Amino acid sequence: SGAAIDPRDPNLMVGEACEWRLDPATGRSACLGAFDTSFHDYATFREGSNGRLYLFTNQMRYGTGKVQVWERLGDARYALRATLDNGLAGADKAAGATKLWVDANGDGVEQPDEIQQQDGALACAGSNSWSLNLGPDLALYGLDQKDKRLKALAPEGFTACGAPRYDLT
Repeated sequence: SGAAIDPRDPNLMVGEACEWRLDPATGRSACLGAFDTSFHDYATFREGSNGRLYLFTNQMRYGTGKVQVWERLGDARYALRATLDNGLAGADKAAGATKLWVDANGDGVEQPDEIQQQDGALACAGSNSWSLNLGPDLALYGLDQKDKRLKALAPEGFTACGAPRYDLT
């Protein structure tokens, strides 16, 4: 689950929050290591306009949960760069909230000035998290449960550490 093939190296893939390398000569794979402790329901790679490779993982059950943006740094080395979390929604999604964290300094720790929040759950995934509404340009598309409108979160450049800079407004 949460599997994706690296577009730069078709013998490299992620799955179950681990990275795997396939040996085309033998057909065997080897686990290079784990980069997260959470179960990912969906994953896909995208290349940023800054030349960096990003992995988007999705943990949204029926539209509630989180999307994580990881930057691939090397074999089984990923840095978490951003998180969109609408798990604050509870039973009433319209009464819930969406939190967006974008890492500005590369420390991987949420700082108050790196967090944006809005009323209403922004759902960017399909049923059971088997898809993610994501464009080739790293833009996230989500249904805003508060006003029932489709919203586009296109990155407005990148932070100093390389995180795609999203703006909830």
